[in-house]
Amino acid sequence: MDSRALVFDDDSHFGSLILEVFQMLGIGAKYFPSGAGALERIRSEKPSVVVVDIQMPELDGLSICELVRADPGTAHTRVVVVSGSGFPDARARAEWARADLFLDKPFDVAQFHADLTELLAEPTPSLPGTAA
Repeated sequence: MDSRALVFDDDSHFGSLILEVFQMLGIGAKYFPSGAGALERIRSEKPSVVVVDIQMPELDGLSICELVRADPGTAHTRVVVVSGSGFPDARARAEWARADLFLDKPFDVAQFHADLTELLAEPTPSLPGTAA
């Protein structure tokens, strides 16, 4: 699988766990402890998937997701939003931001592995106004 991933989360323990899951899938991944500069990194690295924490200083995961979707160069990038906030509307907010997958912390690693495998097996979405 020729995929790359970027992980943005202010919790380094969680970031390490996510990197391990990507390693199990044979996917190269990089971790960043904040959302600062996220869109620029996503543009330059061109990852297959981005994992973002819903609540981070500087730039939160929902804002990153919205920026990714609004940029024609990154709009096709798959985005996984994770939340440990316990907010009842977190899933709805992630769906509104057009995230591809939502995870509540803590989560089942095996299920995340399966969900990620399924997500990456799907064809890359085509952008509006382009051929599939």
